[in-house]
Amino acid sequence: MQSTQSLNSQSLNSNDVVGPGKYFYMLLGRLQMDLEYYFGNGHQNAKHLYYDTIEEHMAETKALLASFPKPYKPDWFSEKDIAKYEALLAS
Repeated sequence: MQSTQSLNSQSLNSNDVVGPGKYFYMLLGRLQMDLEYYFGNGHQNAKHLYYDTIEEHMAETKALLASFPKPYKPDWFSEKDIAKYEALLAS
């Protein structure tokens, strides 16, 4: 069994997570795909979002991403991606 020390020093991704944590990755993926659709073919219609408004959706996406400990942060979605969506929202 690996110690927490050696586990934290390794690069981890969502495939390494089992149990309830796995579902947070799945939810984050869903929220990301909603944003892609919203700003793409969804024509910025909030009915395509998991949350009721784009503001709530963005806030919850940021909060969920921030909740991941550093070694478990996904490499496929980051704060830079959220900033890209915020810029699209502001334009």
